[in-house]
Amino acid sequence: MKAFNPTAPPIEPIESGLVSSDLHDSLFQKIAARAEIEPGSQQVVLGGIGSGKTTELLLTQKHLRDRGLQAIYMEASRYTNLAEAGPGALVAMSGLEMVELTMGNEAVRSAAQEMRKYANGRWVSTEPHDGYYDGYDDGDPQVFIKGKLTSPTPLVADEVRRIKDSLEALLETSRAKGDVVAIFDGLDRLPSASRFWEVALADLLLLKELEVPVVTVAPWSMLYDPSSTLADRFDRVHELKAETYETLQPKLEAVLLRRDTAKLLSPEDTRTICHASGGVIRDLMTIARDAGEEAYVTDAEVIGWTEIANAVHNLGHSYLRGLSPSQIKALRYWTEGESFDPGRPEILELLMTRRVLQRSTGRYGVHPALASLLLK
Repeated sequence: MKAFNPTAPPIEPIESGLVSSDLHDSLFQKIAARAEIEPGSQQVVLGGIGSGKTTELLLTQKHLRDRGLQAIYMEASRYTNLAEAGPGALVAMSGLEMVELTMGNEAVRSAAQEMRKYANGRWVSTEPHDGYYDGYDDGDPQVFIKGKLTSPTPLVADEVRRIKDSLEALLETSRAKGDVVAIFDGLDRLPSASRFWEVALADLLLLKELEVPVVTVAPWSMLYDPSSTLADRFDRVHELKAETYETLQPKLEAVLLRRDTAKLLSPEDTRTICHASGGVIRDLMTIARDAGEEAYVTDAEVIGWTEIANAVHNLGHSYLRGLSPSQIKALRYWTEGESFDPGRPEILELLMTRRVLQRSTGRYGVHPALASLLLK
């Protein structure tokens, strides 16, 4: 059942050939093309949790690398606590990755040292003379200045730019092996547009000035926030498009078949799982995995209706937890395909958390696994 692990690192199914590259109509090729032909371009990918954003970013990285570029994939939570991240965090991530790319090159040794201090912190003498130190000196009182990837404090844009010369030196040396593209994942976990811009704006401006193409994700709620200024700030905004179930069905079936389900699922049961997932890839994997575990426990040779029904029931309950009475009421009386008011926070939350799914432009429906519980 390893092929159905919904929480496995996305790179694993990609490397194993389990991911269909046309799930979102090969969006990654369009992203990669813009990054390759336009130095300093900045693109954002938007979509709900589990919609496949990370997969598109990793496919973009692979495609760019196949074309000789140095595409750096950075999952933000691996570098810093996003709850504490501030301006300079993205630049620090990029800089540390370029330190690795230029490892052993004496020409940028000083720049690499400055970048590490910028990212991880540094000791500064409290005496009235200049100089930085790597540790304590009994005769010279020092204070530790936190770095951008530990517990960042709010900083102005000028503070981000002070690392520009070191970053530029690392960048120029890195480019000897191919153009550098920065790919940032995980920033969609930030709670709002204002928090996203607080963390990212100064860094994006500096990377653009240095002509480093950037591809990032952002909170999906920014699509519905008039103050988010996405179109003004990014060269391209890519939204993982909502599709009708009729369009999604063959793509979802292809995802399952790549994981060798023909021996475990009948064509009818495959269609049932696809429909119950609502088109959310992570939920598709969850239902298939849980149904498979049910069959294993009962020593069944194939996955049948009972196992699938139990898996769908469990998924529906996971979506039911934490809902307010007013949200449950709104979902229970939701008309399939109706629109919604993004100005109501508790309704917008239903979309952000996949309880409500976008069926087509301006049309929405309750997640099938949740809807089956609400009708009882």
